[in-house]
Amino acid sequence: MKKNFKYLMMLLAFLSVSITACQKDNFDEPNVTIEDPNLPVTHTIAELKALYTTLGSPLELTDDIIIQGVVIADDETGNFYKQIIIDDGTAGIAISIDANNLYTTYPVGRKIYVKCKGLYLGDYNGLIQLGGGINQDDPTEVARIVSTLIPEYIVKGPAYQDVPIIDVTMDELDDSYQNRLIRLSEVEFASYDMGQTYALPATQQSDNKDLVDCNGNLILVRTSGYCSFAGALTPTGNGTLVAIYSVFGSDAQLLLRDTTDVDMSGLTCDELYIDLLDEDFETTTTNGVINLTGWTQVQTKGTVDYIGRLYSGNRYAQITAYSSGDDSVQTWLITPSINLDATINEALSFKNQDAFQNGATLTVLISTDYTTGNNPNSATWTELPAIIDTNGPSNGFSNAFISSGIIDISAYSGDIHIGLRYDGNDPSGSANDHTTTYQIDDIKVSGKVQ
Repeated sequence: MKKNFKYLMMLLAFLSVSITACQKDNFDEPNVTIEDPNLPVTHTIAELKALYTTLGSPLELTDDIIIQGVVIADDETGNFYKQIIIDDGTAGIAISIDANNLYTTYPVGRKIYVKCKGLYLGDYNGLIQLGGGINQDDPTEVARIVSTLIPEYIVKGPAYQDVPIIDVTMDELDDSYQNRLIRLSEVEFASYDMGQTYALPATQQSDNKDLVDCNGNLILVRTSGYCSFAGALTPTGNGTLVAIYSVFGSDAQLLLRDTTDVDMSGLTCDELYIDLLDEDFETTTTNGVINLTGWTQVQTKGTVDYIGRLYSGNRYAQITAYSSGDDSVQTWLITPSINLDATINEALSFKNQDAFQNGATLTVLISTDYTTGNNPNSATWTELPAIIDTNGPSNGFSNAFISSGIIDISAYSGDIHIGLRYDGNDPSGSANDHTTTYQIDDIKVSGKVQ
């Protein structure tokens, strides 16, 4: 009896090991043993998307087109619903599929091939995607690929492929980045959106949060109320964010795959960057000559001054050669000395607008050898690539300031001055006057603390 029991236990042990081994082989097979089928790729994703030219009119693909790409986003967390997104290095595209738990078959990092003949290219509020037909409820949109037809169109390749992430800045984003995995650096959630839930899980409502960079650019982060991290809190620091770039109509937006793609534990923009100069002209006197502490105003030609002006509760600096009677006008408004030794990534910005445009110019320059109070023409100046408004009306004001742009001055060190030079004229009795009015406001130089 004991002998039979012993043999029975040995047999059970053997069967247990055998079953476990078989189970392990079956579990690993989808991710490990699939070889690349190396289907003949006919188009890049960028070339495929280029075939679609009319928004709101789905295009049936009738040619034997084959694309390939690596899955860069799936439906595991629920922020992407019934779709996967692939990228082949030229572009990204969403594939709409009528199935759940797609990540178990097409996880991030899996290479796939798509046989496009019989599929449709369309868009969802401007976002180009690939689907299985025309949506009967809305013929301007594509329908999802029917689950039973998935094998006819999608062929699995090997897993664990490199997932392309593109480093980009907010001001570089455009439609060429649609459905691509991007990484933004030195970004943070707007102060009013810090420490808030990504979405509204209690009511399963989706929500938008504002993401900003240290240059004042903004983009929406869109999160589904059904996703697994809807109730997680947005970080309160600055850092990097990896997400799929998307659009919805005229709104650019980012879609997170998971909160593990967010790393924001650093200092915020207010802590990272300091203002080396911040002048809003609010202390100037209306119609009085600009006379600010540390600033220099010099008439190198003519008799025209920069003066303070007030309109609709806002003060700013203004200059014009109008009614001066001067054959030539050149007037400088020069900032106090600004030291750049304790910072990096310094930048200049300001607002400006023109009026009664007829040819007078405003030039922005920088000097490292100017001495406060001296004639600026005795120093060395370099013109900066500021955006100056020259589109104002010839017979009045537009009352619309524009930005100079973010002007990089990080190549400079030590003490610098910024000069605003106005050149014009108003000769008596001449039709060749150049008396354009220029208005300047909110001059700022900032830098990142080292």
